[in-house]
Amino acid sequence: MQQPANACPEWVTIELLRKAVRSYKNDDTFEVNDFSVKSGFSEHFASVMLQCKIDCKSVNTERETLNVVVKARQIIEGLKAIACEEAMFENEIRMYTSTLPAFNRLFARFGMNIDLAPEFIYATNDPFPIIILKDLTIDGYFAPRTSFEDLEDAKQVIQRIAQFHAASFYLSGTNQMDFHDYKFTAYENEDIFYKLYNTSVNVFKEVLETWDGYQEFIPKIERYMEQIGEIGRKSHSINKANYGYNVLNHGDFHTRNLLVKLNSKQNLQQFCLIDYQLSIYCSPAIDLNYAASMLSRDENGDIPYDDVIVFYHQEFVKTLNTFGYTEPIPSLIDLNVELIRHGRTNVLMLIIFVPYGYIDWTTTRMEDFMGTNENDEKAKMFKKSLYNQPICKAIMQRTLKSFLHKGWL
Repeated sequence: MQQPANACPEWVTIELLRKAVRSYKNDDTFEVNDFSVKSGFSEHFASVMLQCKIDCKSVNTERETLNVVVKARQIIEGLKAIACEEAMFENEIRMYTSTLPAFNRLFARFGMNIDLAPEFIYATNDPFPIIILKDLTIDGYFAPRTSFEDLEDAKQVIQRIAQFHAASFYLSGTNQMDFHDYKFTAYENEDIFYKLYNTSVNVFKEVLETWDGYQEFIPKIERYMEQIGEIGRKSHSINKANYGYNVLNHGDFHTRNLLVKLNSKQNLQQFCLIDYQLSIYCSPAIDLNYAASMLSRDENGDIPYDDVIVFYHQEFVKTLNTFGYTEPIPSLIDLNVELIRHGRTNVLMLIIFVPYGYIDWTTTRMEDFMGTNENDEKAKMFKKSLYNQPICKAIMQRTLKSFLHKGWL
């Protein structure tokens, strides 16, 4: 049969989808009768993302439709190629084929019904890394752009990452799994940060020039960016014995890496994590540094971050106790030491991500904000306008001082 003509990449073939369906169904009699592909449904910087509708049938079943998402690492040029590291996809394939199933078995053993990710369908490295997952958008799931307005919704997500961390801590601590192979960090390639983020940092420095009393931060930020690779690699390194503790982190734990489904009151009904490409075994601070982005700010720009960290630790301990873990469990003091010791990347996250909360996403594309052309005056003016919004400005100013006092600048 002819492949569909709706902008279908040549590597999405009947053969690929047949292998996927047969593996998923554990039935070698399945055949793919037809399929269609839709691109552009998701903004994803480091991958090619496609929705695929597969019409299939086996000798023992009725004809059925399987809706999947095909995620691939292609050989591409330009800025995307920098972020499209092969190690990232190796990480994610390992997560879906080995680690997440082990976590699911652990949770099921103790009666915990936890959705960690969309259902896995198939993975291959031929002709390049490809992952196929169940398409949850068909059931009303979507990736939110902004923080959760309801604190209880945000706490559900924080609870999930605490359970995820606890599962890795338990399996490692009982010598059932070794997570040391999860060691890739995007900070290994400093070009990512210079080409992705240096424009925004330079814009922010220009803004600081106009803020009375904040010009002194400019050379501090310049020195920070000169050391960003080393700072990031150190923050993402495995803690040595008797010097902190380690868990398996999602590694890119923000709202755009969630799929959520809301109820009739627009509160969180169901959700799962996606994009495990940057999963890394190190301090829990890596994921918790992102937690602030999950929380809505009040009229003063404040967030209940400390309360959420206490809640996270309570859930972490509760989960380990459920598993019957008998070894010492890190205390809240231990956790806060991790947050201080591994918190320097928060400076870059402040500069880049805090303005997200003040973007009108109904009129703005991700590319408009993440532009990397330093001559793009329109993008620069847009970013400056975000930094200079009164509430955003107040947040940036007091947080810079806080970071200075913590020794991060």
